[in-house]
Amino acid sequence: MKNFLLILALIPGLFLAEGLAREPEELIVFTSPTCKECMEIKEEVLPLVEKEFSGRIRVRTLDISQIENYKLLLELKERYASSAENILPVFYFKGRFLNGRGGIEKRLWAFLNESMDAPAPAAPSGPGAGSDLAAYFNTFKPLAVAGAGLVDGINPCAF
Repeated sequence: MKNFLLILALIPGLFLAEGLAREPEELIVFTSPTCKECMEIKEEVLPLVEKEFSGRIRVRTLDISQIENYKLLLELKERYASSAENILPVFYFKGRFLNGRGGIEKRLWAFLNESMDAPAPAAPSGPGAGSDLAAYFNTFKPLAVAGAGLVDGINPCAF
């Protein structure tokens, strides 16, 4: 009888220990090797994030010039119905997105703190077949493609 009572007394402690030993949440940062701001974020900001949120956030950077990483970005945006623009770097954390538009360092801390406190939104259920890149690129209008080509041709970073 004493053993039974001892085991019964230990059960709540086991559940408490399980709750404390959670896996850290994953922050995915989509970058490009040609993006200057991406490199600065990777070298200067992400180490601070890892230090500040040690044990609570694990950072993973993915290069979108690799097709599988780009497809993952599109799939996540589709799954969570995100309208965030693909302005690099793009941060994904707990079903939320933040892009690299202006003042990213300050906005990143607020984004992470708000997301840590909020429950992760449930992903809509569906087949999850992945993004169809051909269908995605077919949504681009010819004028937009021509304009992007013109801007890239003038961009000195492209050289």
